[in-house]
Amino acid sequence: MTRTRLFIVATIAVAFLWCFGSVLFRDRSFGFRDAANYYYPLFEWECGEWRTGRLPLWNPLDNGGTPVLADTTSSVLYPGKILFVLPVSYRLRYHLYVTAHILLAAGMAYRLARHWRYSLEGSGLAAISYAFGGSVLFQYCNVVFLVGAAWLPFGLIAADRMLRERRVGWALALGATLALMVLGGDPQAAYHTGMISALYAVLLRYDRAASSIRIPTTWRNSRPALLATAASAGVCLSLVQILPATEWTRQSSRDASDTPRNAYETVAALWSGQPSEQQEYGSGILSNPKPGTHLSHVYEFSIGPWHLAEFVWPNFFGRLFPRNERWSTAFPGEGRTWTPSLYVGLLPFFLAICSWRVRRCDARVRFLSLVTLIALLASFGWYGIGWLLHELRASLLNEPPETSGIGAPVGGVYWLFVTLLPGYVYFRYPAKLLVIASLGISMLAARGWDKLLVKRTRHIALLFVILSATSLFAAAMFGVLQTPWKSWLSSASADTIFGPLDIAAATNGVLAAFLHTAILGLAYWCLLRSPNAILSRSRGVLLLGITALELCWANGWMTHSIPGHIWSARQPLAEAICAESTTLTPPRLYRDSSAALLPKAWSQTGDDDRLADVVAWERATLLPKHHLPSGIAIIGSHTTLTSADWQSFLRVARQWDRAHVPEQHGSLLDSMSAVRIATGTASTPKDADIDVVLNPRAFPRAWITHEIEVLQPLRDHTLAAIEQRTREVFIDNRRLRDLRTVSILETAVPQRLPVFEKASKAKRSDLCEISYYSTQHIEIDVNLSEPGCLMLCDSFDQGWQAERITGGISTDLAIYRANRLMRAVILPAGTHRVVYRYRPPTFVLGAWISGIAWMLVIVGAILRLLRAKDTTNAT
Repeated sequence: MTRTRLFIVATIAVAFLWCFGSVLFRDRSFGFRDAANYYYPLFEWECGEWRTGRLPLWNPLDNGGTPVLADTTSSVLYPGKILFVLPVSYRLRYHLYVTAHILLAAGMAYRLARHWRYSLEGSGLAAISYAFGGSVLFQYCNVVFLVGAAWLPFGLIAADRMLRERRVGWALALGATLALMVLGGDPQAAYHTGMISALYAVLLRYDRAASSIRIPTTWRNSRPALLATAASAGVCLSLVQILPATEWTRQSSRDASDTPRNAYETVAALWSGQPSEQQEYGSGILSNPKPGTHLSHVYEFSIGPWHLAEFVWPNFFGRLFPRNERWSTAFPGEGRTWTPSLYVGLLPFFLAICSWRVRRCDARVRFLSLVTLIALLASFGWYGIGWLLHELRASLLNEPPETSGIGAPVGGVYWLFVTLLPGYVYFRYPAKLLVIASLGISMLAARGWDKLLVKRTRHIALLFVILSATSLFAAAMFGVLQTPWKSWLSSASADTIFGPLDIAAATNGVLAAFLHTAILGLAYWCLLRSPNAILSRSRGVLLLGITALELCWANGWMTHSIPGHIWSARQPLAEAICAESTTLTPPRLYRDSSAALLPKAWSQTGDDDRLADVVAWERATLLPKHHLPSGIAIIGSHTTLTSADWQSFLRVARQWDRAHVPEQHGSLLDSMSAVRIATGTASTPKDADIDVVLNPRAFPRAWITHEIEVLQPLRDHTLAAIEQRTREVFIDNRRLRDLRTVSILETAVPQRLPVFEKASKAKRSDLCEISYYSTQHIEIDVNLSEPGCLMLCDSFDQGWQAERITGGISTDLAIYRANRLMRAVILPAGTHRVVYRYRPPTFVLGAWISGIAWMLVIVGAILRLLRAKDTTNAT
């Protein structure tokens, strides 16, 4: 290994340990957002399932139960999860899994730059800038998107070799990369990789240099055929994940909509000729999305254009945690923060800017330039042309946005993606595209290192002098304007978790950002223009080292950790609920995610230990997913793919409870076996508790009914139709139905159902008891004096199968959707054992196809390596 390579490895290692050393070598842990309250408990529950010898396929603890593989964030079958078998603590395994993908991102970015024949120093700069830039580094909080970011550079390597060399082997490599992204939990990254590969193919088609390479071309190795091969391979290799996810998506809130949301849904609505929709064909596309719908969530985490300043001045808008220093929240148009920093390093950013061009350059530079620009513009999301028009109308005409008749995202790049790209409406969060922009910037920076930094040092040094002078002038002006600045920020609203805005810290942060860039610019100028021979020879190493250190200084705070002992602290609420439970089934708690349960004191004061307080409170109060390791089921649990039926039920239940007194009129939650209900929060965060009351009206998990009403399955999947059906099932004549005595079945073949004879309730001696309950296997002992309907208050799903064992003879049973959300089977009189098993056909089919596909790809790769070795030996 050369000294330069060794220095690059050492630099990446230092930056890595700076950011993650505390969670790898000390008793510390991740504490922010999904890194703590989603993936940590979710993966821990999955590990528990594997330890029992079960493949995690069904999770009975989220709402009434959810198919695990349908939610891609579970990433159950991702090969990288092999790290979770290491003989170390679960917390360390989790940290290794997350941080390993930071190293993978750095290594793959380095390989991509070297593949494109950039110098060692330029490739090292690209690796450091990409992996430790804000947009990628902060994805440790959302590890599935970090997985996508880690594999993206190799996807471009495979696409480049596939399209230039026209080889099917590289098409399969690209397909395998896409599959790893999907299995790792980020199908949108796979979609993006396919998109940019297609764009690259178009650019190569019209590139003279690429066209001059003489490679025999047939339809089999044509670029469209290779792209189709890569896509097909990706689908086959990840079909075990795609099939369950696709099936569940059709039942989720992402698919339900009252109006067409893109061009394809508009055509489908016109073709069906539904008059109720014809009046609103354009409202879902050209207007602002209705609050609370999936389309409104699509544009969450959009990047305001003003945040581009963070590429030049690190942390310019303030730190997000552990104290509230984020002064950009004072902007009226500021949205939710996806990443607190966009900073990729001053030198990489300016080298990328100087390298950006779309004319008089080769296809690679044009490709990187276009992809970077498109990704940045798409990350604006909500801030489209419509938003710009709203701001102009408000400024010039003093008119509210509602009067414009056009939605804020309309005309933006992300809006075009949602409207025109097939299936893109099912994805969310424009800020995800910042990963692609970061990779483009890093690769352009590598090119700039070779083309500009070496050959045009004087021009680059002059730019840094100008930037330093500009930053110093801005700092001086900012100091003069302190009084109006602080007056403006005094009206900023407090954050519900991190408290009121720390104006002094926010002010110091802006000054620090200006001075950081000014000092760094002067340092770069001195280094680039120094006549000292030793400095000139060591310039590359010094520039790499400075870039790594400044990224650690600017972005390292985002990996703030909390004490590890929090994860082993007692959970009194969970212990009390489990101790009082007398059934084999997991006890159910209703925790309203829309209620204001957070301690009010948090919004009134800030604290350096707030992240630790938050995680401790979330664990103590069983915030989803913290309930999973305790074995307690939560009604109201959030998932990335929420059932539209469950979402409608919870909405109707909340509306009913607000309009009625549950103690007098009952609650829809009673029928869901919610034995406890969270009603409010404790007065202080140190109490780390919420008020939970016992619900004596809760239904048992299984019961018998002798009355059946039949409804046709719901064909209309609009939100209005689903809510109407929910009310029809649970509410009758402004009263709750007595679902203890009647079952509402939804089936297209009601003639197969028996007609129950009405008998006196006093003569019935029905017994029903759950004798065995696990995640994928349930047994219920039933004794009926007459035919009846066995109700199970778990989510209906077509992957469940049932059989009746009577007198040692087994008979398959049809499972019906009952009461919108539950399962029901029809039983004759007598003593039976009903056995439920979860065997989803989509998983079985997908597993066979994906397994065979992976075997073929692996065997093909081994044969190719052996052939290459034989060729090398012969040479």
